[in-house]
Amino acid sequence: MKKIGVIGLIILIALMAVAGSGYLYYSSSVNGGKLSAEPQTIKIEQGDSPSSITTNLKENGVIKSELCFKVYLKQTETSPTLQYGTFEINKGMSYAEIVEILQAVNTDVETVTVTFPEGSTVIQFANIMEKAGLCTADEFLEEANNGDFSEVPIWSEIKHDDNVFMKSEGYLFPSTYEFFPDDTVHNMVKKLYSQFDKVWTEERGDKAKELGFSVSDIVSLASFIQEEAGDPVNMPGVSGVFHNRLAEGSPYPKLQSDVSWYYISDFIRPYYADREEKAPDGIEEDYYTYDCIGLPAGPLSCPGEAAIDAALNPEINDYYFFLTDFSAKYYYAVTDEEHLANIETMKSINGEIKASIGGGGE
Repeated sequence: MKKIGVIGLIILIALMAVAGSGYLYYSSSVNGGKLSAEPQTIKIEQGDSPSSITTNLKENGVIKSELCFKVYLKQTETSPTLQYGTFEINKGMSYAEIVEILQAVNTDVETVTVTFPEGSTVIQFANIMEKAGLCTADEFLEEANNGDFSEVPIWSEIKHDDNVFMKSEGYLFPSTYEFFPDDTVHNMVKKLYSQFDKVWTEERGDKAKELGFSVSDIVSLASFIQEEAGDPVNMPGVSGVFHNRLAEGSPYPKLQSDVSWYYISDFIRPYYADREEKAPDGIEEDYYTYDCIGLPAGPLSCPGEAAIDAALNPEINDYYFFLTDFSAKYYYAVTDEEHLANIETMKSINGEIKASIGGGGE
């Protein structure tokens, strides 16, 4: 027993020594050391995560330990306060001094403000970026669809159909951004993916799983809701119709949305025609929702937050059809016959139909 007691004591002393040295190392890291004569120029991009900012500081020699700095940010709850821009930081500064510098809004940095409307396609994103003078449309599309964005957590969860048109479609979040004119195309695109990652919260991910859908399924569905409803007030009802059509055993398993035809005629066909390339066999059939069962090969646009939430929280109803007039009034129906009757009623009142799901006489 004595021998075991002595060994245990030795182990305890060793553990205390390790813990003590770890604390001293953390403490010395937090407090900093001898300041360097020249500051380091640190560039933080809009949308950079605290983790990527920490890596940036480590790579530039401003901090010695990424782990210690992350622990400090967590303890002080300062992660959300870090800004983007260009900062001058000396090696040897304390963590408190570094954070204080990174909390300052940098108003002297030249940026270009760009707005991507909700429901824009990736091709439209690319054209907006080219018009802003930040890169060419082709450079943007090449990086958005073929670049490696594994540093963005949600990127690894995005699954693609073999016949998907644009891999990035749906995952570049539509909003207003500020870009550095001399930045890389990769960083610009990463900012858009990173914003989608922020929007796709753990709660939204859990809700998708509860419904039996993947991230890609929800984004594809949200892209239809974005186009067919537009107004957030109508999105849950429209979502309910699509969910009913997607449900197992549905009598109407095709989405039958004209939006898919517009995507084919306005984006897929012109894209390959401009490049004098042959479109992949079957790609139109995989996107045309009067042909394919269920969701198409991929999203048809980049939906906003309201459309994503509507896809996750559909109105519970029994409808399989809807149509709308130009005053944004929606007419819902359970059966094909009811839908045809709604069409005739609307024509007699308004003379024309703005949008319709389910063409009648399937």
